[in-house]
Amino acid sequence: MDALTFKVHLIQPFSSLANLLAIGFSGIIPEGIVTNDMLKRPYGSGPFKVDFKTSQRAALWNFVRNPDYFKPGLPYLDGWTFVLMDGTAIVQAAFLTRKIDVGGGHPTEDNKAIYEKKVASGEIYRLIYSSDCRPQGLVMNSTKPPFNDLKLRQAVNLGIDREAYTTVVHDGYAQPEIIGDAGGWGMTVEEARKLPGFRQPHTADQEEAKRVIRELYPSGLDVKMMTRNSSGYMRQGEMIAGELRKLGINVTVDPQDTSVVFGRAEKLDYTLWNYWFCQTTNTPEELIGSYFITGGSRNWMGYSNPVIDKGYLDMAAISDPVQKKKKMTEMIDTIYAFLPYAPLTVHTTSRNAYSFVQDLPLGITQYSREKNELIWRSDI
Repeated sequence: MDALTFKVHLIQPFSSLANLLAIGFSGIIPEGIVTNDMLKRPYGSGPFKVDFKTSQRAALWNFVRNPDYFKPGLPYLDGWTFVLMDGTAIVQAAFLTRKIDVGGGHPTEDNKAIYEKKVASGEIYRLIYSSDCRPQGLVMNSTKPPFNDLKLRQAVNLGIDREAYTTVVHDGYAQPEIIGDAGGWGMTVEEARKLPGFRQPHTADQEEAKRVIRELYPSGLDVKMMTRNSSGYMRQGEMIAGELRKLGINVTVDPQDTSVVFGRAEKLDYTLWNYWFCQTTNTPEELIGSYFITGGSRNWMGYSNPVIDKGYLDMAAISDPVQKKKKMTEMIDTIYAFLPYAPLTVHTTSRNAYSFVQDLPLGITQYSREKNELIWRSDI
């Protein structure tokens, strides 16, 4: 429309378009630029520019204020330095010794008391948020035996102790999220904690799961579980396998490289598969359209329901957030009743900063949290 404005023509209402345009993958580049051009130098329209003269590859990236930024007077900072560090302990040591002003992640058990003391004194603050890594849980291939049996899927969902999962897999930093984000498009944390498998104490649910599985498989059940062979997923897989063994399901963990996992998942070449996906835009359209409609780009659960397929198109066209939430709730209830996967708790994380760092943003997802144009320092 003009030098700073473009128009998007839609074939139907799409209320989540703004979220799609706000993520880090939606950068604006000059017309005519192709992939090979971007291999030679960066292009973009953000508040900061890379200073290649002072940056050190694999060590630190220095960003300087973009004098041509389209928002007058922004950013407030003259520069921003990203220091690349390997390992949680190193990052937290740098933060606690004031080598860096902003850090990410929950404190380790060794550092927890130190962080809490600094927060209490006002020296630092922490912004805790969901990782948005959903769907997260145990995918059960419902297209073939034995998990084409809803009773078995329900027993598995009933038998896994979510509180233990939170402690073992996520060091206590996680919350229940049933398909949708907690308190947003999905049910609240409090509502989720009342559900079978999530409620505490867990003993009654576990005993009922054992009873059902004994009834279905008096001689026990042997299955393999595909697991991505990186540390977080292996820990998740071993924990889930242990929970299922308590129920009478003998699980063999099958570690696979990432390239193998995705190929097999797409072909539904697994019986059980533990995983967590992560949302990019945190919109209902991404969640349902990618993971739960027939033929969705990441529907590697084999789930197919014409009610959801039609409901997705209806929901995507709704602009009223109240009505959209109502439609989303109906679809979540339908999917959860079928249980293509057993939802587990979703880990949270944190942005931590010294108190002189003002207006540190979170953004709508982890893919839009580095738009630091409004940050300023109160100590200078």
